[in-house]
Amino acid sequence: MKHIVSMDSAALIDSGVQQNYGIPAIILMEQAGTALSELFFDKFCSASDSVVFLCGTGNNGGDAMVMARNAFFKGFSSIKVIITKESLRDIPAIQLDIIRSLGIDTYVWENDRSICEEICSKADWIVEGLLGIGQKSELRQDIKSIVSFINNLDDIRIFSIDVPAGIYDDYGLIADVTVNVGVYKQECFFPSYRKRCGDIHLVEISFPPELIKRQSSGLLIEDISVFSDELNISRYSHKGDRGRIGVFAGSAGMLGAALLSGKSVLRTPSGYVYLFVGNDIFEQIYPIAGPLVVKKESDLQSFDFMDSVLVGPGWGRCENRVLLLSSILKKFDKGVIDADAIYSLKLLIDKEDVSLGTGWVLTPHIGECAFLLNTTVDKLLKNPLICQDFVNRHSCTLVLKSHVTWIFSPGNIAVYDGCFSPLGTAGSGDVLAGLIAGLLTAYTSSFSAACAGVIAHANAAKLLYKDKGWFSSDMLVDYIGLSLKEIGIEIYERER
Repeated sequence: MKHIVSMDSAALIDSGVQQNYGIPAIILMEQAGTALSELFFDKFCSASDSVVFLCGTGNNGGDAMVMARNAFFKGFSSIKVIITKESLRDIPAIQLDIIRSLGIDTYVWENDRSICEEICSKADWIVEGLLGIGQKSELRQDIKSIVSFINNLDDIRIFSIDVPAGIYDDYGLIADVTVNVGVYKQECFFPSYRKRCGDIHLVEISFPPELIKRQSSGLLIEDISVFSDELNISRYSHKGDRGRIGVFAGSAGMLGAALLSGKSVLRTPSGYVYLFVGNDIFEQIYPIAGPLVVKKESDLQSFDFMDSVLVGPGWGRCENRVLLLSSILKKFDKGVIDADAIYSLKLLIDKEDVSLGTGWVLTPHIGECAFLLNTTVDKLLKNPLICQDFVNRHSCTLVLKSHVTWIFSPGNIAVYDGCFSPLGTAGSGDVLAGLIAGLLTAYTSSFSAACAGVIAHANAAKLLYKDKGWFSSDMLVDYIGLSLKEIGIEIYERER
């Protein structure tokens, strides 16, 4: 697990290291440039490649010049440095003097644009160090013209230092590789900007952990290790111990959503799973439900003993759903609200007739979440952090589903960098909702259950794709159990 911070917070960490620990900026630049060089040389580039180091006037450009110097000492046969302007100051000016003293070919874009364009068009790699974390808004016109030219080049790979130039701009740089320096930058994982970053890596420099933690926005999660202390599955447990989950799902023409979500719960450590459906589809779904215990929604009052519920997959959006959701929220204090139930929840919130709490997890996709939060899809894609106010007000957990998944609860943020397109198939959200609902009884906190569910869901998809290639959501259900075991959700060999 690694912390993520905003670009502004990263700047505070950088200045804090210099002021509080006496590590000068030039040392940090040397560390960054050296770590970036090692990654670049080891993973991406060979000494025979033609590499252009495109440098801005600030410290990001200085990092790129350190890389150029290291490439020269490494024996690269074709390296060139391009600076945007001649007027460099402070440490970048020192780095440029070193570059020129070594005899490395150096060009100035504002003076020799046509030559610089020709050099870039013939490169194998362009190492971009134009702006970094200092960028605040849309690109200046001079940088925008450079970025536009680079974006239109064919068959040239872009290695961006820290953050691609113009990350806030609709016409920002599109990188093949982005390497965050010191700490992961949250802006690279905002859904609108993620696709511009390519493969994201991290190189570490002298940033003390306490400074990073103090500025942290949340965690970039890759496995469930950070949540393992909250997992509670005894080797001596039986089905009555591991939870009874009620699934409220399905409507006319949407039986598949009910079966997908219900069978997903069955593949978790949960003990009993009850599927509650409307009278109009009961006779259709009962014969094909397998081990699901199928009940009519009218039986709800006789089932007070459920440990968690899942509400919404394929549920429909009629008025009686709003009334039923209100009853469910008053009757149970733990569960997952998904899909059509998000719509009903919004109506209850508007009427001020709802109380959620720490046991509830919401799993909207981007469009549903924008509706729930009274915002636009575009604003949410550009800044998912606006979800935090909602979860603080309602004391719940929210899983914002996208190619990058953001998970929020009061005081907690986690990010899962999925970017796995085979998972974008109809019904995969129903599977995720069932997975999280089943894990709510295995974890002591809803936030941990949601994070574990997101990781297990993605891992199941990767296992399935490796075995079968492109898949449908009903195939995904069969890989949940294996995925949970592989990521570490299994019985304990001893009591804790």
